[in-house]
Amino acid sequence: MKKFFLSTILIILSIMTFLTIYLTINGYETKKLNNIISKKINQNQPDLDIKFSSIKIKIDIKKTAIFLTTNNPDIIYQNISLPLSKLNIYIDFPSLLKSKIKIHIINFDLEKINIINFKKLITRIKPSNFKSFILNNIREGEIEGIFNLEFEEELKVKSYNIDAKVENLDLNFSDKIKIKDTSFNIVVDNKEIFINSIKSNFKNIPITTGEIRINRVDDFKISGIIDSKFNKINEKKLQSLIGNFFKSNIFENKINFSGNFSSKFNATFTNSLELKNYDLSLEVNKIDSEIKLVNNIIIPIFKNDIEVINLDKTQLKLDINNKNNNKFIIEGEYKFNNIDTYEKFKIINTNDKSKSNYIINLDNKNAVEIEIINYQKSVDVSSNISSVLSVVNNKININKFDYREGKNLISIKGLKLDKNKNFKELKSAIIKTYDNKKENNNFSLTFSDKILVKGTKFDATKIINLINSKSKKNYFKKINKEIEVDFKSVFIKNNDQLNNLNLYGNLTGGKLTKMLGKGEFFDNKFLDISLKKDPDSSKKILEIFSDVADPLLTEYKFFKGVKNGNLLFESKYDKLNSSANLKMENFKVQDAPGFAKLLSLADFGGVADLLSGEGIRFKVLDIKFTNNKDIMRIEELYAVGPSISILIDGYIDNKSGLTSLRGTMVPAKDLNKLISKIPVLGKILVPTEIGEGMFGVSFKIKGMPGKLKTTVNPIKTLTPRFITKALEKSKKTK
Repeated sequence: MKKFFLSTILIILSIMTFLTIYLTINGYETKKLNNIISKKINQNQPDLDIKFSSIKIKIDIKKTAIFLTTNNPDIIYQNISLPLSKLNIYIDFPSLLKSKIKIHIINFDLEKINIINFKKLITRIKPSNFKSFILNNIREGEIEGIFNLEFEEELKVKSYNIDAKVENLDLNFSDKIKIKDTSFNIVVDNKEIFINSIKSNFKNIPITTGEIRINRVDDFKISGIIDSKFNKINEKKLQSLIGNFFKSNIFENKINFSGNFSSKFNATFTNSLELKNYDLSLEVNKIDSEIKLVNNIIIPIFKNDIEVINLDKTQLKLDINNKNNNKFIIEGEYKFNNIDTYEKFKIINTNDKSKSNYIINLDNKNAVEIEIINYQKSVDVSSNISSVLSVVNNKININKFDYREGKNLISIKGLKLDKNKNFKELKSAIIKTYDNKKENNNFSLTFSDKILVKGTKFDATKIINLINSKSKKNYFKKINKEIEVDFKSVFIKNNDQLNNLNLYGNLTGGKLTKMLGKGEFFDNKFLDISLKKDPDSSKKILEIFSDVADPLLTEYKFFKGVKNGNLLFESKYDKLNSSANLKMENFKVQDAPGFAKLLSLADFGGVADLLSGEGIRFKVLDIKFTNNKDIMRIEELYAVGPSISILIDGYIDNKSGLTSLRGTMVPAKDLNKLISKIPVLGKILVPTEIGEGMFGVSFKIKGMPGKLKTTVNPIKTLTPRFITKALEKSKKTK
């Protein structure tokens, strides 16, 4: 009996094992359930129509469940034909005998379907940000893959798992991020979406590879890596890519940009898909770029404005986030204005909501010119510029600026500029430069209670040029301090040198309001300068006396050829007008082309010979003139010398440069004869009374700069004005 029961049990177990294996591997195929299942499903879901050719009953050992499977079923859901290659339905078999069929799980292999139809299928999913995103943001595309759905009552989807491939997808992550022509592999479940093998087109920029992970537990969290390649994209395309995150006026320029692009990003969206926060890291390698500037960049020390910027072999890193704790690093090779060679550079920029910080280091072959210290560097010599600065509310704080070229050094610390680039503060500056291998500048500048400029050498060769530039912009108008200058040697034009120069003064609104200075040329030849306020008006009075005149006049074309002599200059001026008197004594004029032309036209042959030889000597020169923004008027210029005397008046238009001068020129021998007879005759003389011929010439000089025309006419009488001036000078010399 026991053997019978044991044998029976073994037979039953064997049959069950066989059936289990058979149903697991092959399944039991039948058509008897086709209509039953189709009708039951249609009763539960009237908008779902399923037709089977045949059904297999199989066992899923892993899930310890019996399920129905079929190939290529004919399924129409909400009038949409679903191309399924395989369908598995995990069903509660007893429910087949009831009015409502109970389905636990459905998994199927979906063949390629248009994404628009797919969107209609997911309307059965519980409300979620994923469902909202699919319905509202996906526009076009195709999808195929394996789907696994678990259901609650009424075929409401409880959970799902999708392993699919998407092609030709167009979607919007937000108004800022739109992606077209996208293909990728995707794995989706209730909590997470993982996308890889991405190939896409983001604003006509090809995305070569990438992956994205989306966590949907609470907010909509996205992270990923995207690689792409830019090939000669312009400024509009570049702005469309990063303009929403990186605000800059650089996109106003003409840009041609190429490079390899890689990005890492994290973003969080709310349930309504509003961008909550983001963190984006961009890397661009092998940058080859040209930027043609709409507005030239003016760098004060560069001789030429920057019109074109070229980048090569350059790397760029950009970290940006919604907290504005952003970082920008760019390094590689650059050149300005299409010069022959590239130079290395590196710029680091970090910023937050209130401040931008910069660390700059670049080698430089651009021509450099700093007139105030007479420093120049040509394009064939390399220099280095390094700086640490910050920008706060458009105010620039330069913590450190170093310029180095060989032994040349310009080092500045603690320079502050306001938003209009007006000078506010400076801690210190050190300047050491060389001209033709000889040191021409060595001094320091410090700001504290007063400004102290002190050093052994200062090259003032081009100071007069700067004074005459008449710049309307005063960048130092916020400076109100005492100033003290102490130079052992000051270099002036033509190898002239001023020693032991000491200046003391006051700056108000960036301009000198008071000054007293003294320096020595050589052999007890001094320069004295004073500036003071006129006690009777709001004007200032400037006085300059120099035992050596020509070093102060070499930059003025009018005084070209003047040598030796002393000089006294007095000027009374305010912002609008000035009146001045210049007096020189015991000087000579030598190798002056303009003066030589005048003498030649006047046929003063002997005097002209002196000009080209040892020079024409003058005892006294007096010039009285006034000046305003429109015109400089020469009230009177009178020069007396052993060879010739001259009287001139006229004007120079400060706007157009038009010059109009008239004058009288008389050889000294004729003038002396005339003066000697005046006490006897007591009247104006004519040439017949002192000898045949003419007294001299009258002349006019008129024209635009570079096109002056000189006319000369002989005169046989002298005006009372000329004779009066001659008598005054004659009395003073007796």
